[in-house]
Amino acid sequence: MKENLNFDFSENVAFIFGGAGGIPAEIAMSLGKRGAELCLFDINLEALERTSNKLEKEHIKVKTYVTDLTDEESIKKSVDKAMNESGKVDILINGASVITRKPIFDLSPHEWNKTLAINLTGTYLTCRLVGKIMAQRGYGRIMNFTSQNSSGARNNADYAVSKAGIESLTRSLAVELRELDVDVTVNAISPPPTITELWKRGRSEDQINTALEQKTVFETGEMTRVILFLCSKESGSISGNILTHKHNLFRVPNR
Repeated sequence: MKENLNFDFSENVAFIFGGAGGIPAEIAMSLGKRGAELCLFDINLEALERTSNKLEKEHIKVKTYVTDLTDEESIKKSVDKAMNESGKVDILINGASVITRKPIFDLSPHEWNKTLAINLTGTYLTCRLVGKIMAQRGYGRIMNFTSQNSSGARNNADYAVSKAGIESLTRSLAVELRELDVDVTVNAISPPPTITELWKRGRSEDQINTALEQKTVFETGEMTRVILFLCSKESGSISGNILTHKHNLFRVPNR
């Protein structure tokens, strides 16, 4: 997919949570190629290093921070360090996510709590911490990630609930930011089924190949252009929206 090359992020610093892989890493590359300075946060040090090396080969300025989204203190320490090193934050991408793929009756309370801790509470904590920094400065763009499964899904209750919560969090924060009368927006995007390690998890090789053949799964760059716009200065009038890709319309989750 050909991307719009006109966006200029050369004066921007982007904080990307879950930035070590998948869609967040794709967004990082797109923002970096357009001049943004990147701060990647992830719990996986090895994956962070791989992604950082790939970005640096494109002459993109990037810093990495090993961060545990289930630990508020870990998030705060990483954000404080990134702020000290970069001086500001203009863009927040909340892309970290986990999935269990179990029926409700087989899903343990520990697994349920872990999914909500990373997907939902982690997003709340970063929005609360980084969003406050943006509000005090008067400018910022926040992008959260939801899913077609947010309305409920077979063998996916913990994930579905976490994504439904992110949608409500996004709208709630958007209203509060509007009332502060600052140029800080928050939107959420629902990618189509996308080829990432998270999507592959729990699926057999045959299932993956069938999805590719039937074109029911897409490359990670499928929604990058929309995300770039929502991260730009030009999108200041758009906030509190849950954007759905056309391939998500009328889909039956996890069929």
